[in-house]
Amino acid sequence: MSQSHEKTLILIQKMVKVPPPKALLLFNSSTYEGIHHTPHSISFILNHLLSHDMLPQAQSVILRLISGRIPSYAFSPSSLIPQLTPAHFTSSSTYAPLYEAIVNAYVRSHSPDQALTFLHQMIHKGHLPTSNTFNNLLCALIRSNCFDKAWWVFNQLKIKVVMDVYSFGFMIKGCCEVGDLMKGFRLVTMLEAFGLSPNVVIYTTLIDGCCKNGDVMLAKKLFCKMDRLGVVANQHTYSVLMNGFFKQGLQMEGFQMYQNMKQSGIVPNVYAYNCVISEYCNGGMVDKAFKVFGEMRVKGITCGVMT
Repeated sequence: MSQSHEKTLILIQKMVKVPPPKALLLFNSSTYEGIHHTPHSISFILNHLLSHDMLPQAQSVILRLISGRIPSYAFSPSSLIPQLTPAHFTSSSTYAPLYEAIVNAYVRSHSPDQALTFLHQMIHKGHLPTSNTFNNLLCALIRSNCFDKAWWVFNQLKIKVVMDVYSFGFMIKGCCEVGDLMKGFRLVTMLEAFGLSPNVVIYTTLIDGCCKNGDVMLAKKLFCKMDRLGVVANQHTYSVLMNGFFKQGLQMEGFQMYQNMKQSGIVPNVYAYNCVISEYCNGGMVDKAFKVFGEMRVKGITCGVMT
């Protein structure tokens, strides 16, 4: 037996006797001292953490492992599960969270394709990911400009995973970013069929998408629908619709939206103030622009470069 293997066995014997946080401290200390970990030592600490619901800590260990910051032997993405599971992961209570931790670690390492591979493995073995893990993967794909892949994943797995309003929210945002509003509205219908209700973020995302697509009247209809359904608009909702009106040359509607915002008790954010000030300046109404600027300072809103 090599000296390194002897050290990891001694380490495991120490970790067995202490609670997970202390075991993790021992594991990290040995890593900093240059110990090359074996599948047994890594498998033990992960099982120890996951059996005590310490998923973020387990995820951090896996992230360090796949990024090469934990010295180890014979580890590669394809061998990760076979190497880790035989020794300690014998029950589904920790086997499923292990997959969750691996998927999320790859998402954090900006490797959505690897994350997707392990998500498929997880489902194939009969373990359903949480909505949080599924959402993290969708978000990673969209942020990586892989909307078509995210759309495929969403449609392939929508009946196999537990989705929530955020799952739909991420996809609707992706639809709006690529300019496919039809898909966005189809997702709203699907969301409602799942027994869920669009929240203010989803409505605001669609309003913003409509405005960017030049259809500010549809955006206004959505805003009115929000009001009828009792969904309270926030700063961003008012701001994007106000900006949409101004970009279409509808000054009156834009300024009215600004007034409605204040009458609703919502303090305009710097984006809203910038829109109004810019519109007044473009229209030669500099005095009114300075008046809004003064209001902005009184409210304690920090001026940006655009202001």
